[in-house]
Amino acid sequence: MYLAIYAHDKPFATLRERRENLVGWTYCVFRVNDFLEGIQGEFYNDLHFEIFDGELMSAQTLMYDSQDHGTDFQKDSDNSLQQEIRLPILDHTWTIRVKSLPSLT
Repeated sequence: MYLAIYAHDKPFATLRERRENLVGWTYCVFRVNDFLEGIQGEFYNDLHFEIFDGELMSAQTLMYDSQDHGTDFQKDSDNSLQQEIRLPILDHTWTIRVKSLPSLT
């Protein structure tokens, strides 16, 4: 992920102001596997996380699958608990689907 750094106390509301006052860039490597393992803690093996680019959940938009064995992209009819969350980030949306695995239900 990249973040623009602008001159202190200078405006950056318009494209022109951003270009004129850009000082540089900073970045951070975002390792989603490590991140999700860390936030799930002891429940890592109890939940199935999928992250999709946009609102459509398909093989083409799948960015992350914690089970890494594919999915049928349909709501499961078994006894698992499932939640879909739309996460708007600026002008883009990610869809996150979380499903309980048999060890949790």
